[in-house]
Parts: sequence; structure tokens; C-alpha cells
Amino acid sequence: EKVVNGSPVTSRPFHVSGYDWLIQCYPNGYKKKSKGCISLYLLRQDSHAKTDVVMASYKMSILNTCWKPSCTRTSLEEEHYTNNALGWEEFMKHENLDKEKHLKDDCLYILCDVSVDLGLHTGDYNDEIAAAEETKPAPSELEEAIWNKQASDVKTNVSAHRWLRLICWPFQD
Repeated sequence: EKVVNGSPVTSRPFHVSGYDWLIQCYPNGYKKKSKGCISLYLLRQDSHAKTDVVMASYKMSILNTCWKPSCTRTSLEEEHYTNNALGWEEFMKHENLDKEKHLKDDCLYILCDVSVDLGLHTGDYNDEIAAAEETKPAPSELEEAIWNKQASDVKTNVSAHRWLRLICWPFQD
């Protein structure tokens, strides 16, 4: 059976820059006027959400079955988050949703990029900057290893603030 208008499918929470977030998808629209559309929202969910204001920008994409963004929307500017949801009431119309292209096993894949402004800004610096002396680094084993294209001894993983969320619902034409 199809998800009715105003009924959300909610992702599990994910953590970005010290805050918990989740994606709320309304497969058949959030309100009556958005029926026949997919509504997508980003929500902040943590214990300080009602009192603490966060500046964030975000981008959401519906991925095709080849994992490429096929419909992408970006927030216009950094938004003030309290406990409210921000997003798009008419993210994508059902008529533009191709079952073969966008759904895999009746699942819609949503990619969400979130950037949070932590308030770390550089101040204006008006003093003259002295020209640094140009120094050539001494030869090292690292430089030699890079140019000799030797395999690395250490690999590191770097975390990023990009989340892929899976939203499943029964889809019918």
C-alpha cells in the first residue's frame, strides 16, 4: 500500500560536528498542496535543539541506481537551526521519478551533505606580513619514497560529513 500524504519515513540519526541530525522524507508530500511530490527535510535532533542555535548549510540528492545524483537541491545559505526542520516541500514530483532509474527494490537512496559553522573565524589582519625566506627542505626518505612511487606503509581513514540514507516505502504508480 502507498504511503499517504503527510506520513513521513524518517532516517536513523547521524552525527555531524557535534550534533545529531536526521532526514525526514514524505514520499507522497508533506501537505495536501504537495501531494504527488517527494518532500525532504533535514532535522536537528539532540538535547539542546530547543535552546541552542546552529548555523548550517546542506545539500540533498536523490541517487539513481548507478549511485549518481539525479536530482539535487542545495540550501540557499546557512540556515539557523533550532528544533525546526528545513528542506523542500516539493523536492521532486512523482512524474519525474522513474522507477527503473531511481528505485532499487522499491528503495529511494538519498545523499545528504551537511556543513556546520562552528564559529571559528579568522579576524581581520592589517599588519604587514614579512616575506618568508625561501628555504629548500633537506632531502628525506619521504621525498625519495614519493618520487620512487613506492607503496605506502601506513593508510589512514578520514571521516567526512556526508551521509547516505536509505528510504524505503512501497511504491506504486
